[in-house]
Parts: sequence; structure tokens; C-alpha cells
Amino acid sequence: MVQDLKAGTIDGATGLLDAQYRQLKTVPGIEARTVHANGFDELGFNCYTGPSRGNPVLKDWKFRQALNWAVDKDKICALAYGGHAVPATTVITADYYTDPDWHWQPPADVKYGFDLEKAKQALDAAGYKDANGDGIREYKGKPIELRLWARSESQISQNVSKLLAGWFKDIGLKIKLQTMDDGSLNDRMYDTVDGEFNPDYDMFLWGWYSDLDPGSIFSYFTKAQIGNWSDCAWSNAEYEKLYNEQAKTIDPTARKVIIDQMQQILYKESPYIVTAYSNDLEAYNVAKWRGYAASPAEVGNVLFPPYGNAGSENFLLIEPKSGGDETAGKSSATLVIVIAAAVAALIVIVLLVVRARRPRSMEE
Repeated sequence: MVQDLKAGTIDGATGLLDAQYRQLKTVPGIEARTVHANGFDELGFNCYTGPSRGNPVLKDWKFRQALNWAVDKDKICALAYGGHAVPATTVITADYYTDPDWHWQPPADVKYGFDLEKAKQALDAAGYKDANGDGIREYKGKPIELRLWARSESQISQNVSKLLAGWFKDIGLKIKLQTMDDGSLNDRMYDTVDGEFNPDYDMFLWGWYSDLDPGSIFSYFTKAQIGNWSDCAWSNAEYEKLYNEQAKTIDPTARKVIIDQMQQILYKESPYIVTAYSNDLEAYNVAKWRGYAASPAEVGNVLFPPYGNAGSENFLLIEPKSGGDETAGKSSATLVIVIAAAVAALIVIVLLVVRARRPRSMEE
């Protein structure tokens, strides 16, 4: 896509890597942007307590919690994202919302840091020890082997997976690292046996865009969404009660108190280890076209805003920069036809894409 954009074959590209972004920043007539998006990337776990082909150790929140200490988020953001991300803590993006700020920031005495010795101690305390001294921890006499899946569509997730595999190996876990396409990953997450939900995975790397209201992302962790929007199949009775309470709380200040409590439960039990608040990198041709508009206004994405069909409205504003001659008239007519097709296609895509995942490429 980058080479096609430089050659003028296409006029926009998203899902860029840092090196591609920096390269396009120097190309005349191309606008390259790094956008502070409302979303997060995560390491997700198979937490399902029903029939599952995931490793049973992942049902224990103390095991999942211990792994937080073996994740160096600073290094992940610097190396895998090229600095276009900041270390994350919860499923609500930091430095995004105001009045109120829905993000809960863990205090210093609660916040996880990178400390492999603490990770080992926490696993020992939870009962996952290396009893035979071979360097691999055991559960019920068997070595703990976990499958870690990165996405073939995302070079960043593949880079992160290699870092995680190394750190997890250092704390005594056997990791089977594999790259998988999005469709296959979804199939494993929502697999069934004899018509009954029976997920077949251990750990995965992916991410979410969040809606403008935080209630949506919190709904994915409710029991009702297991087998549907929930990809970690986690549930918690206290969380469920708080979710229902915040949904009917109108006063924002009172609702924030509840939402903070929900984030604390998620942080403690770790169905996700939220790794990064990453930017979206995009670039588009400004030599030929004008009228680009960001959504949300001024600060959001131009080519592929994550909020439902909002992105299609942007393409109705774009027009050629050329003058009013016959060629320009033909270009405008062609543009209208292309826009109409693109809007129709986009609506179909929005209906077909099950999750507001990130990052995406324009090829979707």
C-alpha cells in the first residue's frame, strides 16, 4: 500500500508501521498522521470455566495476575510500536475522556510493573511451581505449556508476541508461539463441540476500538456476551452487578465511581493484560484531493474512523483539487460514482465485521 500510495495508484493507506510513516512524512503531496485513537491493545486469555480446550491454569485469576509482572510495556511500546503508543493499564483509554475522565489509573501500590522475580514469586504463591527442577512449572504434575497466538495481519502483534514469549519463558512457562489469520483466530475463540460452546485457545494478541461511551467496552466482559462479543469468556458476579448499576446511573460523577470499581476488578483478575494505547498511523494524498475531515473533529482518524458508519460521511466531503475544466468535471463525476460504491461497500463491511477490532487496513 505504501508503494502504491507513493506511485499514485491509491490515495490513502492505514495500518502503517513507524518506518513507513516516517518515510511518507517526507513525500511531497502526502499527509501522514499519527492519531491518538480511543482504544487499546491487549494480551487476552481463555478464562472460560465451562467446557474448554484452553489450558486450565488460565481459569485462575491469580495465575493471570502473576503474568502482569512479566510484561515490560515500556519496551513493547518502544520496540514494537516505534514509540507510537504509551503503556496501558485498563480498558478505558488514558488521556482521552474529560468531564469526567472515565479512565481509572491504578495507584502506585497497586500498579503492576516489570519484575520477573515478582512474577516468579506470585506463581509460586499461587501453587504453580517447578517441582522437578527442569525449568518448567507444573500444574497437576504436567508442565504448563501455553499457546500464544499473534495475528498474521499485524506485524506489531507478531513483534509483541516474540517479546512476551521470551519473558514468559524466563519465569518458567513453556510457550508455543504461532501466527494466525484473523478468521482462524475467531473460529478457535468461538468453537463448539456438539453444538456447545467450547473455545480452543490459550492466549492471543489483539485490540479494540472503544465507543464514545464507555458502557460498550464494559459490556464485552458480562456473562451474557460469552460466546458472542466476549473473546476471553470471563465473568464475575460483582462486576456483573456493577455493570447493571452503572447502566442506569444518570449522574456522571456517581457513574464514574462505579466504573472505577469495574476497572479495578478487571485489573485485578486480568482477563486481559492491556498492553498499549496505540496510535493509528495513516497517510493520504493531499496533492490531488481536498476536503478530508477527521472524526472526532480535528483529532480523530481521517480514512477510517472507528465509530460505526461515521467514516463514510468523510468521503462525501472529499473532492478533486483540480479546476472547473472538462477534465475536472469528469473527475468529479467519477468521484461521485466511486464514493457511492465505497459507501455501499463500507456499510456492508460494517455489518459483516463482528468486532470493532484494531488496527485495520483499508483493504478490509
